[in-house]
Amino acid sequence: MHEYALAAYIARRVEAEAGRSSARRLAGIDVEIGGLARLDPDAIAFWLREALGETVTARARIRVLRAPVSLTCLRCGHQRSVVPYDQGLPTLDPACRRCPQCQSEEVKLDGKAGCRISALRFRP
Repeated sequence: MHEYALAAYIARRVEAEAGRSSARRLAGIDVEIGGLARLDPDAIAFWLREALGETVTARARIRVLRAPVSLTCLRCGHQRSVVPYDQGLPTLDPACRRCPQCQSEEVKLDGKAGCRISALRFRP
């Protein structure tokens, strides 16, 4: 349900930008989801197509990507970037809750939970 509301909001922003640039068709849009966001990228892409309608999105490239999350070990200080996968979140995966250096489970995950349009391209 959150994906639908978010897609509708993004669609309004895309339509507003299209109006400012006198564009009639969307060539492509990249949406970045924070690595800690509990959102389904496939659902956002689906609802975004629905919200924009076929006339705007015909042949448009819609990509919804997850941003990485950083892991910091509170014991040894080791840091690494964790790229979340689409079927789950790093906060739910026990392997991401363990330091690869010292195997400590005292780690801090840091990332965003929001969503943003990272690229927007129109066709005349």
